[in-house]
Formats: sequence, structure tokens, C-alpha cells
Amino acid sequence: MSHDEFSASTTAAASNRSRFPTPLSGSEWMCEQAIIAGGWWGGKWFHGTKKSVAEHQYLSVVNAIELRMLAPELPWRIVLQGQTPDDYCRHA
Repeated sequence: MSHDEFSASTTAAASNRSRFPTPLSGSEWMCEQAIIAGGWWGGKWFHGTKKSVAEHQYLSVVNAIELRMLAPELPWRIVLQGQTPDDYCRHA
């Protein structure tokens, strides 16, 4: 996904979520091995991003910042990403 596609999906997420009263989640970059390296997971095939866990965490934070800037009135819920307990601690 290019930065332009990512920004467009973030803008769409913010504009489409205003009708929901509960905490909302954005477009996190999941860190499961199938998502990063590619492969089968839960019966679905993933091509893989070939990015590191740290890159996925960084992109998740960028997404959260953009969503909060686009729609600060909405109750965004940020989901920590990682593969190990240390990954989750670093992302926190």
C-alpha cells in the first residue's frame, strides 16, 4: 500500500466513523507473521508486507495520529501491535 492509498483509507475511516458512538479502531498494521512475511492465516492468503514489526508499529502510530487530527471528537481506540511481549512494551 502506498502512502497515498494509506492516507486515503485513513481519511475514509475518519469520515465514515462519525455515526458510531463507541470507541473506534483505525487501520492498524497487524504484526502476525503471515501479514509480515506472507502465507496462509485463518484460511486466507496474505502476500506479506515484507516490513519489520517496528515498521508496522510506526505506521500504526502514524495512522492513529492522522485519525485523531482528522476527527478529534471521535473516541479512537489504539491497538498495540507486536509479536512478543517486548514488542508490545515498545509499542506502548
